Amino acid sequence: MSAGPARALAPRPATTRPATTRPATTQSALFEVEPYRVARQRAGTVRVHPVPAVRDPAPVQRAASSRATVSAMAAPEYSRSLVPFVAMCVAIVVGSLVAVLLLNTTMTQRAYETRDMRSELSKLEDQRSELLATLEADASPQALALAAQGLGMVPAPRVGFVTIQSGVVLVPGATG
Repeated sequence: MSAGPARALAPRPATTRPATTRPATTQSALFEVEPYRVARQRAGTVRVHPVPAVRDPAPVQRAASSRATVSAMAAPEYSRSLVPFVAMCVAIVVGSLVAVLLLNTTMTQRAYETRDMRSELSKLEDQRSELLATLEADASPQALALAAQGLGMVPAPRVGFVTIQSGVVLVPGATG
């Protein structure tokens, strides 16, 4: 430690701004409080910087209890509007309801078409079985003989075979 002359610490003179045109008694209490400016950083931390306040040029004696206190707080973050999100959710719900409705309608329509087709298939199967029964009845030898008599045909006394190469009728049991 040096043994030099001791310095007395004197208070620094306050820097003041020139007086305004308003009298000191009409100035608001905002001039007595030091406002703070908040700056945000990327990492999410908040820095608070004091902003130089405008001091009352005329000293006013006020009690400490009557002074307004101001605390530093972060500026409000502006949130995005919820309208696009709600609109998207409503559109998804309405779209899915419409899809379910269309699917249900299509399935019901297909069910009616299937029922109609089965009904028609049943009628066609009945008609087919009737036609097969009629065909079998008309193809019997008795039915063919009656149909031939109705057309004026008579039964042949003997059965013969025609050869295609010579055109001769061959009768079994006949000589010649």
